[in-house]
Amino acid sequence: MLALAGANAWAAPDSLSVHVLDQNTGQPAVGVHVDLERKIDHRWRGLGTGVTDRDGRIKALFPAGEPFVDGEYRVVFHTGDYHGKAKAAAFFPEIVVPFMVEDANQRYHIPLLLSRYGYTVYRGR
Repeated sequence: MLALAGANAWAAPDSLSVHVLDQNTGQPAVGVHVDLERKIDHRWRGLGTGVTDRDGRIKALFPAGEPFVDGEYRVVFHTGDYHGKAKAAAFFPEIVVPFMVEDANQRYHIPLLLSRYGYTVYRGR
């Protein structure tokens, strides 16, 4: 029974979170729109959406009531509007970060360090 739970676990409230920091200002990136998608049958399906808070975080991007399963996902950071609000051109108006969920019982955290002409992303805890 435990093996089945891992294969089709219900998402905990914080199964997937993101954090965006602006390297130009050294501050959290407030108001960045982020989409979560899962690849099903070679097509991307939208699962959730959110906007970063005053700390640059979305603490629970995975929707409640959806099963959290192993597979290929991606987060799409819509950074063009964020840069536009700061009256700055966006070289990367959208940053797409695909990732694999190999154990749906774990927590996944995706931090993005953002600047106008570059970015860094990694798996956090």
